[in-house]
Amino acid sequence: MTRSREYALAVGGLTVHVQRKAVKLLRLRVRAPEGSLHASVPFRVSDREVQHFVLSKSDWIAQQQARCVALQRPPHAFLPGSTVPLWGEATPLHFAARGTFPAAGALQLPAESAVSPARRKAAVHAAYRQALKAEIAARLPRWEAGLSVKAEAWTVRNMRSRWGSCNVHRRRLCLNLRLVTHPVACLDYVLVHELAHLWVPGHDRRFWALVGEAMPDWQVHHGRLRQAGHDHSLW
Repeated sequence: MTRSREYALAVGGLTVHVQRKAVKLLRLRVRAPEGSLHASVPFRVSDREVQHFVLSKSDWIAQQQARCVALQRPPHAFLPGSTVPLWGEATPLHFAARGTFPAAGALQLPAESAVSPARRKAAVHAAYRQALKAEIAARLPRWEAGLSVKAEAWTVRNMRSRWGSCNVHRRRLCLNLRLVTHPVACLDYVLVHELAHLWVPGHDRRFWALVGEAMPDWQVHHGRLRQAGHDHSLW
C-alpha cells in the first residue's frame, strides 16, 4: 500500500502544502488564520494536474485569503479623523455638536458619541444604517418598476454571510447593513437579485435571465461582493 507523504508545491506565486493520501478526490482548502493553501491529493493525480486545479481556483483562493486577512485585523477604534469605508470610498469620521455645519465628504457623528470606543462604534453603525436606508428608499422603486414587481416591506440587518434575502411568501426583503461599505452599484445588484426572487424563488436559468435583463452587468457587482467578503474589524 502506498504511504501518505507531504511536500510543498509551487504554483505561480502560491505555495501549496500537498498531502498525498488514499482519497478519491482532490480537495483544496485555505486554512485560517494564516491563509495557507492545503491540498489532499489522490496518489493517481500528478503534480501538473494539481497545479492546473489550483490555477483554476485562483479567484476563490484570493477571496478566501482576503477573508483570512480581514479576520486578523484588529478592531477599528473609530477615532475622530480616522476613515471608514462608505459606498466604496475611504470616508473620514467627523464628530461635531448637533447643528454644526457638516464637514464636506465626512461621515457626520454626534460629538457626545466620541467618549468611548463602544459609543463611537454604535454611532458609526447608526450612521451607516441611516445612509443605507436612504439609498434603499431612493433606489428600490426604480428596480421594482424595471422588474414589474412590488415588495411589501424591507428591512436592514447586520448579517455575517448573506448580502440579502427575500421572504417570497411575505414579499419582504432583508438587506445587509454591510452593503453600505461597498459601491452603491453593489446595493443595486442585491436589490435586483432579491426582487427577482419574487418571480422565481430559486436560482435556475429563468432567474438569472431575469436578473440579466434588468441589470446586464450584474456579474461585475456580484463578483466584487464575492471577492470582497466582509471587513470584520468594523463590526
